[in-house]
Amino acid sequence: MRLETLEGDDMHRVAKCLCVASLVTYAVSFFLPTFEIVVDGRGKSEYGLGAFVLAFGALWQEMFGGPMAFLMWLANPAYWSGVVLFDKGLYGRALVVACAAALLGSRPLFNPLVLVGYYVWLAGMTLLVAASAARLLPWWQRPAQAEQYGRQRPHVERR
Repeated sequence: MRLETLEGDDMHRVAKCLCVASLVTYAVSFFLPTFEIVVDGRGKSEYGLGAFVLAFGALWQEMFGGPMAFLMWLANPAYWSGVVLFDKGLYGRALVVACAAALLGSRPLFNPLVLVGYYVWLAGMTLLVAASAARLLPWWQRPAQAEQYGRQRPHVERR
């Protein structure tokens, strides 16, 4: 099935599925190794839930990364706010907040000590960006709304 043949309600379901996939991806990231701590030449993996707690406490403890790690932690409440806004139908605001969450969380993107859990966590935020953007695209709206933006919907015969 091509995107052009999907109706507005179908596209609404696609966006909802992207949002649910975002939530599942975000939750799974807490159970995956997120980063590695190297002490005396030996590495130890820290899982997502531990990274969440450490980054929250980093504001008061320079040993855990200090204010920069806490700034990254702020991506979490930004993401939660984006999910709430998406659920309330405020897709534009959800998009802005989800983009902010993804940007806040993207600081260590290419750090060699970052593991798969971090990328899954960031993917969850990116999926929320996609879900929010999908609801704002004019051709994903109902036919009457799409015509408002000057785009003609292709004719599809239904049986």
